[in-house]
Amino acid sequence: MASKPQLITGNATVINTGEEIILSLIVANVGGERAGKVFLTGATLGAARRLSPQHFPVFIGNLGNEGSGSIGTRFSAAGLAPGQQVLLTLRGTYQAGGTLGFVINRYLKIPAPAPYASPRLRAHVNVVLNNATWTYTLFNDEPPGSPLYIAAFHLDLVAPTTLTASPPGWQPQTDLMSYAAWAAAEAHIGPQQSLGGFEIQSPTARSEATAYSLISWDHARDEAGPVWLDTVLSPARAS
Repeated sequence: MASKPQLITGNATVINTGEEIILSLIVANVGGERAGKVFLTGATLGAARRLSPQHFPVFIGNLGNEGSGSIGTRFSAAGLAPGQQVLLTLRGTYQAGGTLGFVINRYLKIPAPAPYASPRLRAHVNVVLNNATWTYTLFNDEPPGSPLYIAAFHLDLVAPTTLTASPPGWQPQTDLMSYAAWAAAEAHIGPQQSLGGFEIQSPTARSEATAYSLISWDHARDEAGPVWLDTVLSPARAS
């Protein structure tokens, strides 16, 4: 008889930018039975403030025996010292004859601070859910005087979705199932500014966190600039 699913963490990459601790981990199923619809529902790193994901659940994958999926999290580096061993706790659920929960604990060593490998746009996205309508607002968190303006927004989807509203000057595009995107030729979002009105609807009223990207345009160089990647709530996949 096959052993029940057993979820563990595999390889972990830990980056300390001096402001953030960025973690990239593998979650693997070393049990004999399949763990279906594995979702992350919580993540803590000692007492550090979690920056991302801001919302749960986050889909990891359908993991058969020796199957694996990857997750990414970010925490504030405040109060964490290089060389310190800090307890990472991951919580989640999976399907195996019903919905079951799991908890994974492991210690991670905080590395010395180092600059991030490539420039990143400073930005974020907020969402409001009301009557099966998801409305997004984009925020450019670049400091005043920065040449980086938000010029495009791409959102991953996992459920049937319709684009129902767009801000003036922003052109929408979607395949109604796997992505929604907006791009602006001139109506870019400047530093310390925000823009709302990016709206989608779906038959489901449930949400899960999916990936998004904000693409900048460097007005000083008149070329594409750095990108911001994170997750935000969108319509949930079928149960």
